[in-house]
Amino acid sequence: DDVSNFNYIRKLLSKANARVLHADNGKQVLSMLTCNHDIRLILMDIKMPEMDGVEALHEMQKMNVKIPVIAQTAYALADEVVKLKKEGFDEYISKPIQREVLYSLLSRYLA
Repeated sequence: DDVSNFNYIRKLLSKANARVLHADNGKQVLSMLTCNHDIRLILMDIKMPEMDGVEALHEMQKMNVKIPVIAQTAYALADEVVKLKKEGFDEYISKPIQREVLYSLLSRYLA
């Protein structure tokens, strides 16, 4: 998404001793996956240029990628959450991202 959101997430994740990679769009996510085999979790923004998060997830599924993917969205209405789960996202986190919620998801998927 935007740089300020990324910097906030990077700050939170650095406190968890995580290495953070940043992609500006879904195509970059796919490229990073082919070059970085130690990726253990993806926080995927839904609204991105060139290739959105849902399309990137579908391409990952075609590549048989088995990494948990958490959708980041400002639209956390109940029907949107159900739609994201049907698309194949493991979980979602709504913006603005709350530190406690992010840490809870990290512990659940990276334990």
